[in-house]
Amino acid sequence: MSAARHARLVIAALLATQGAWAGAQQNARAPTAFSLNCNDPAVSKSDGAWHPSNEQMQALGTKLSKVFPIVANSAGVPKTHYGMLYCGIRADGASVIVADGVRKYHGKYICDDEANFAVAFDPDKKSFGTFHFAAHLCPPPGESKPAQ
Repeated sequence: MSAARHARLVIAALLATQGAWAGAQQNARAPTAFSLNCNDPAVSKSDGAWHPSNEQMQALGTKLSKVFPIVANSAGVPKTHYGMLYCGIRADGASVIVADGVRKYHGKYICDDEANFAVAFDPDKKSFGTFHFAAHLCPPPGESKPAQ
């Protein structure tokens, strides 16, 4: 699958759940239909990749700090420390920021953990899509180690 087609499919899947962060309570551990892994070059380096502005990242951080504890608690995810990865994806006129929370334990990132999450953030609407927990955030085979 081409990187551009992959980006369009990811955007379509994300927009289908945009603004439905409360839906995470209903199906928080459902696997993602498409990769939301910023360590995957098909996502982070696709034709539709872009760099969010400082203002957009600040809005994401502010909103995430309020929403995430509620969603994580509802999903039964214990409190933990996270390293965060971010990447912008644009396709067919839509732009979202993917946020990956990678569990950090004793200074190391655990890229395949039940507490890991991936979520899309619409910087224009300042809203999240569905939070996906137990996300596999390791780099694809043959790629470098996770970003830190």
